[in-house]
Amino acid sequence: MIIASSLHLSAGNFVFMDQFNVPACAIPPPANNPGFTNCDVIGAQTDFDIQKTVISFNRNSTVIDIYQNYRNSAAGSNELGSFAIGAGNFGASDIFFGNGSSILYGIAMSNQNGFQAGSLYAVGGGVTARTAASVLNIPSPPWYYRTTRKVLLGGVAPAQSLGTGSLAVSTTGGNGTTTGAEFRLNLQLGQTASAVIFDAATANGGFLDVYFQSATCGNDVLDGRIATPEPSAFMMMGTVVLALGVAVRRRRT
Repeated sequence: MIIASSLHLSAGNFVFMDQFNVPACAIPPPANNPGFTNCDVIGAQTDFDIQKTVISFNRNSTVIDIYQNYRNSAAGSNELGSFAIGAGNFGASDIFFGNGSSILYGIAMSNQNGFQAGSLYAVGGGVTARTAASVLNIPSPPWYYRTTRKVLLGGVAPAQSLGTGSLAVSTTGGNGTTTGAEFRLNLQLGQTASAVIFDAATANGGFLDVYFQSATCGNDVLDGRIATPEPSAFMMMGTVVLALGVAVRRRRT
């Protein structure tokens, strides 16, 4: 799924839903859709299907819940491990944030090459966002996946991240389908990392784009957009509070 439908619950709370009515991807892809742009999952839904992403963020804390399928044997309590299919060795992908034209930050979702799971990193300088093709290093064709999708932090990991968090993986009550177990990835960022994301969104006109894929092959992806509260919302809130205060004083007098 390339673009998610987004539901903005309230300021700082967002839900991105995968669209189940989009058909699975044909292998090989049809000539009019070589980049798998108009289909959902490549390969087995039990290994790659994403259901939804829920993001709640402000300047002090960020909570990201991702509901997805994954190879059951590769899922642990605090990480999604690697598994092999044919010539490919697949692993957990990272979460990226961008400004609409380029990727700015990435959150590592596994410990790899010096990047720590649950930590936030700036993309640029020595840190890169690697494509699925560079990670898997298998030809397409005969293997089919989203080769140009940015899926993993790469390059030289800095000595310190921009902030840390915690990552947990748990089994939920199922997804109402027969596609296998559903896992919930719960990522919680601390104040330092949350402030970086919030301030970056504010500086970018009030929003950041979010990119996530179910594995390092990009066989299912879910993109969305988070936004900071509009300044007018704060002004309106202040006006309401002021009006209530005036009403209370009038009642007392």
